Amino acid sequence: MVVGGQQVYIISSPKHISELYKDTVSFNRDLMSKELYHRAGIPRRVVDRIFEVDPKAPYNVNSARCMHSTDVMMSLYRHHLSPGKSLNDLLADRITPCILKALAPRTMPAPASVRTVSLHNVCVEVFVKGIAEAYYGPVLWEIEPNFVEWYMVWERVNWKFIFGLPAFLGRDMQIARRHLVGTFAKYFTLPQEQREQGNWWVRAVEEVLRQDKLNDHEIGCMFMLQTWAILGNMFKTAFWLVAHIVYDPSILDAIRTEMQPALTGDQVDHRYLVEHCPHLDSLFSEVLRLRMASPMVRDIAVTSAIGGKTVRAGSRVLASYRQLHLNPDVWGSAPHVLEADRFAKDPGLRSNASYRPWGGGSTACPGRFLAKQAIFCFVAHLLRDSEIGLQQEGASAADAPDHPGRGRFPRADWSRPSPGIVGPLEGEDLTLVIRRVRRK
Repeated sequence: MVVGGQQVYIISSPKHISELYKDTVSFNRDLMSKELYHRAGIPRRVVDRIFEVDPKAPYNVNSARCMHSTDVMMSLYRHHLSPGKSLNDLLADRITPCILKALAPRTMPAPASVRTVSLHNVCVEVFVKGIAEAYYGPVLWEIEPNFVEWYMVWERVNWKFIFGLPAFLGRDMQIARRHLVGTFAKYFTLPQEQREQGNWWVRAVEEVLRQDKLNDHEIGCMFMLQTWAILGNMFKTAFWLVAHIVYDPSILDAIRTEMQPALTGDQVDHRYLVEHCPHLDSLFSEVLRLRMASPMVRDIAVTSAIGGKTVRAGSRVLASYRQLHLNPDVWGSAPHVLEADRFAKDPGLRSNASYRPWGGGSTACPGRFLAKQAIFCFVAHLLRDSEIGLQQEGASAADAPDHPGRGRFPRADWSRPSPGIVGPLEGEDLTLVIRRVRRK
């Protein structure tokens, strides 16, 4: 098909999609990445420079393989978030305190044992505000006290950025983009001693970009896009996961029971959660299957063949993860229906070619380990000392195929493109009733 004057090939076969991941020479994403960096506000000459390999660059000296700076940035991110000490320290020292802070009943009088909270707001507090602070430190709020509000505006309108809509059709998007870029540009003008609570990855990437001679505004553009990649999916994934847990008492009981050995005093063993909680892990995998919205897009650099058919250089190839995730040959006759224990019954489904929530190949999402462990820790802290219920707000016949006959469940917003996990329709939420209990 032809879209905007460009030939686009639609790929639907799991086998052919696997071929795309293996051939990173013929099919690459550099052209699209360059375009997004330019739309963010970086001049094209600078964009071209950061995609050129400079063997003399300081970050390539003594390196086994020379890379351009955007690849170096991703390599640093993989190192930062691969299982090990760096990720463990990030979870224990920065993210867990943000979870506890968000769950603290600070808006209620001290003696109160029951409170109501918006699930969506709690997820935003933890996984937008909390993760941003874990990366940049509290000085970010001094620069822009309304950062979270502006980021959530960006979440609603970033589809206009992805599609490159002209300014007169995307004014709200441009305003949000400028606010976020401006915030990060100001952040990187501050002396290092005022940014000492920023984490290791932020400092390392800044050093690479300054070695490539990017100015503060250009660095702000880079970090706006990288922060979007970091924040954009966790709060939505956590929302859907907790929504399903609290909506179904049998799921809630199973997960609460299996995570008990991970809870010792005030501590949560996050490794136990990811290794020994099959019900939680299965539901998490099923949520990713049903809520993944974004396609895989690659530019064809060299005329090649996919499945015996020629695809021409200069064209683009698109594969829908959602189509894979609803493949009835793999997921059964009712693939739209959530089965909480699907992956517990058949763990091999996670390696099926029709399951791609994290992408695949060398471009698999480097944040997948952080996302899973942080979200599991959030669930554990939410459930550990509380009884969780739902405030009854009227049982309308909402479109809730995941839980037929159980009243209102938040609906996903499939009305606009989403770069990753789809969020709930605006205004769709669950009000949690949290009853504090003392456990022996």
